[in-house]
Amino acid sequence: MKLVSGEVASDDALLDRTQRAAFGYFLEHYNPANGLVADTESEGAPASIAVVGFALASYVVGVERGWISRPDAVKRTLSALRFFAGSEHSRHAEATGYKGFYYHFLDMGSGRRAARSELSTVDTALLVAGVLTVIPVLIGVLAGVPVVARELETGTFRLSWTQGAGRTRWLLARLVLLAVAVTAGAWVVSAVFSWYDHPMVQLGQNSPLAPQVFGLTGVAFAAWTLAAFAISVCAGALIRRVIPAIVAAIAAWSGLLMLTVFWLRGHYQAPLTGMGLINSTTGTGAGTPWVLTQWWIQPGGAPASQSEIAGLSSQLRQAGGLPTAQAVQQWFAEQGYVKYFTYQPATRFWAFQLTEAGWLLALSLLLAAATVWLIRHRAT
Repeated sequence: MKLVSGEVASDDALLDRTQRAAFGYFLEHYNPANGLVADTESEGAPASIAVVGFALASYVVGVERGWISRPDAVKRTLSALRFFAGSEHSRHAEATGYKGFYYHFLDMGSGRRAARSELSTVDTALLVAGVLTVIPVLIGVLAGVPVVARELETGTFRLSWTQGAGRTRWLLARLVLLAVAVTAGAWVVSAVFSWYDHPMVQLGQNSPLAPQVFGLTGVAFAAWTLAAFAISVCAGALIRRVIPAIVAAIAAWSGLLMLTVFWLRGHYQAPLTGMGLINSTTGTGAGTPWVLTQWWIQPGGAPASQSEIAGLSSQLRQAGGLPTAQAVQQWFAEQGYVKYFTYQPATRFWAFQLTEAGWLLALSLLLAAATVWLIRHRAT
């Protein structure tokens, strides 16, 4: 069955408005002094470390969608990273965290524990996932751009070439060990996060394929960091100025990430189609499936629009019953509505990891070859 074109446009417009409004929350309820974001819009609400994690991951999307400027996103990200890097971890009742875990709620101003909240494993994981989302590109541009662009910009590369070091040897001497160190360090960080996230996957609380964690686990995180490094080095060789090359590298890496998350990754293997409730694989150790799309069919067989389903769900909850998502879906089923969805099963995790790491490695090697060509033929 095909949807009427006007209905598709209406649903797309609704989703776009919803996404933009959701992102706007991070812009409005934010403390520029420490990068913290409030848990709710209520006056005096504390910050939530999970919401900060969501904000950090969303800034990348916001830049690509034109919802926030790149300098503003960088400023907000660095503000949050500086705060958490310097925050107090101790047994003190008002510390920010203890032994690597953070308190669920923090004071928006001071960043100290608020409302006698608990040290939260789940919310710490969400915060760390947000932080790690921006780490590969930061490592890449800070390590990759200056190593070539600074010498080309200042002209100091000529001294090396006149002292017996050829162009290719000069380049490889600066890049190979640094690339290995960057990739190895990223793999260690990824291994630690994977170890931390594994119990939640086993309990069926997380999908290992979910966009917010997939790129941080397995071998993908190291591959994304290496790709960011390769993009940055190539941008430095092409543009030959540090600051413009950094801006270009961030833009290129962010665009590649968005293309992968929102289109490419979901097509590594053909998605499966399910009907009815989206069942968790709790207890199997594989984690929950990654749901790509979902839609409803009306009792008469026609597709139901997203606005129709959202309106009925809102009315149902306002009536005082069926508070859970499972109960709402069950009620729709009793009314004759049928839910369909496409998904990727969690068992495809390693196939997807190796696929993504493989093409990112190929891209990195291609960019390295392009960098060598630029240095040998264009640098004078």
